[in-house]
Amino acid sequence: IGFQIEENLLQNESEYFPAVIMVIDAVSYSKHMEVNPGATLHAIQSAEKFVEDAITNNGGNVFNKAGDSLLLIFEDPVAALKLAIEFQSHIVTANSSDQHKICLEFRVGINIGEVTRSGKDYLGDGVNIAARLETLSQPSGICVSKSFYDQTSSHSDFEFESLGTQKI
Repeated sequence: IGFQIEENLLQNESEYFPAVIMVIDAVSYSKHMEVNPGATLHAIQSAEKFVEDAITNNGGNVFNKAGDSLLLIFEDPVAALKLAIEFQSHIVTANSSDQHKICLEFRVGINIGEVTRSGKDYLGDGVNIAARLETLSQPSGICVSKSFYDQTSSHSDFEFESLGTQKI
């Protein structure tokens, strides 16, 4: 499984192609910034560094950062899922060690959908749906689309729990 994102296709900004999109967002970021901005920023930067270091081993790319959010693109859905699980495990460990003096949690949404490239950014329903799935995720959780589930459930040892039909 996976998608081949060809370099020449990425240069043609009007073409749409399938991709795995992941959105990571901090829970209650504004509240944490009010209480302890220094520790919050340190925790966000540490989480970003973990993702940037780990993503090179998972065939993905961070294509957008917005405050407490990261947007990532992958060719391989199983690699995206592995990174999401590694990320959430890392955050739980960091929180239990009190390394940042703040317990910041994250939500993750993952979708397979059509995107197009605009400069260094990616746009399209694939990105929009991943962002909406992130909001459905529980803190420290991962919420995936049915298209993502269909591509990964038989190719991984991970267990999935259905949320039923959701309006996004």
